[in-house]
Amino acid sequence: VLMDPHTGEVLSMAGKKIVKDKDTGQSQMQDDALGNITTTYNVGSAVKGATILTGYKTGAINPGTVFYDRPLKIKVTPVKKSWRNFGPLNDINALKFSSNVYMFETVINIGGGKYEFEKP
Repeated sequence: VLMDPHTGEVLSMAGKKIVKDKDTGQSQMQDDALGNITTTYNVGSAVKGATILTGYKTGAINPGTVFYDRPLKIKVTPVKKSWRNFGPLNDINALKFSSNVYMFETVINIGGGKYEFEKP
């Protein structure tokens, strides 16, 4: 989907998907423009840039803010962690390495909270 960032006007909607031909088993590409409105996907790391920007705009973080990337234990929830423990990370490296923990710490700050490790 291509939109005008100033007005929100939809300029174009296009899509393709790869499917297997039932007869030959070969992969082929098909038009799937309607997939723009009929298909859903988890947003995943695409939201991380928006999280950092929101942190800047709210004053929750500043460019260069460092958080220590390690597993977080928040009461009555599963452990929250990145795909590996990165140690100290600034905002740029948090985006570069796709740190989940940096995003959790940023959101906690946006909400005015303070993370404290929950002991078992």
